[in-house]
Amino acid sequence: MSATAKPEGKRPKNCFAAPGSPFWQYEIIIAGHKERGSTRCRKAGDAADFVAARRLSLKEELAARAAGKKMTKGPVSLQTACDRYYEDKAAQQKAADTYLAQMASLVAIMPPNTHLHDIDHALLLDYRRNRQAESKRVLAGATINREIELLRRVWRHLDDLGFECGEQPKWAKAIDRGAEVERIRDLTADEETRLMEALSAISPELCLVVEFALIAGQRKSSIMSLRRSMVDRQANRATILLKTKGEAPRPHTFPLTARACEILDAFPPVAGTDAVFTYTCRRSAPAKQGNAPRVKGQRYEFSRDGWRRDWATALKNAGIEDFKFHDLRHSAATRIIRKTGNLKIAQNLLAHTDIAQTARYAHAFHGDILAAMELVAS
Repeated sequence: MSATAKPEGKRPKNCFAAPGSPFWQYEIIIAGHKERGSTRCRKAGDAADFVAARRLSLKEELAARAAGKKMTKGPVSLQTACDRYYEDKAAQQKAADTYLAQMASLVAIMPPNTHLHDIDHALLLDYRRNRQAESKRVLAGATINREIELLRRVWRHLDDLGFECGEQPKWAKAIDRGAEVERIRDLTADEETRLMEALSAISPELCLVVEFALIAGQRKSSIMSLRRSMVDRQANRATILLKTKGEAPRPHTFPLTARACEILDAFPPVAGTDAVFTYTCRRSAPAKQGNAPRVKGQRYEFSRDGWRRDWATALKNAGIEDFKFHDLRHSAATRIIRKTGNLKIAQNLLAHTDIAQTARYAHAFHGDILAAMELVAS
């Protein structure tokens, strides 16, 4: 499903080249019906022959459809269906690499030689269970939902093309909408004490990063990628760029408390990087997978995943379960709401565009209300 080369020859009629695909793409319009897809041909002559043959078969299909009949091209395997959907639809999209990874999971987890007409509700439920069981980490339900949603698009595309896909599965029942609701997990005061002690023993630098996250309430990616050029020490604030799907990044400025500034000052500048948060290498490592070699005693920027082992070890040593780095953001929001009773303040800190997003943290009020009611009752 990967593609690197470009189509060959002069562009045939009704064909065009698409970024990322080695095949000529085609577009045919007959009686107001438009069909676009991949010819799966690299050479211009082969693509022209494909378009001519496809135009004739499409006329027959449209005539049969008008007569109330449905022409089929026979069964199609899941692997072939994913290949076809990628070439026809996904290869031209920005998330092409993500689609490739999702399709690879679908093909790997589904039973061998699965055809689209084999897919039913029971098989989709089996996929949910097996996908989670065979993953090396705990997968969010929303992740599996997106894979099943992609499978739905693959199924419908091949069905529209006239392949034998069988009865349409119950997609809505297989997609767990409850998994889309974001969990709220707070770090208790006792858990924070144990976590900080465990982190200090393993990685003092990561311990400071975690403390900063609890104060700042920003997302993991924003904290780990914080640059010195983003920090205004005179005004005691930092400005980050938030990425929103389909939109240009928007700046978000948040204040820095006295303790947050102390944490930033604890990290010395490192030559060759503008990153704020760095760590001291504990053991040398050779260059691999395009990364530069590491030298013991030198400071380096935290990589995207290099800190995860220390984080997981600290959680285990502290006896803390069901807690993710992102939950530090939840904890920061909950603490602000509990102290101030003001959702608007938390909304501004978290950079939520809609206060309904912040309202998820209103549970912070409930414990206080219950405590007050118990006090009155006593």
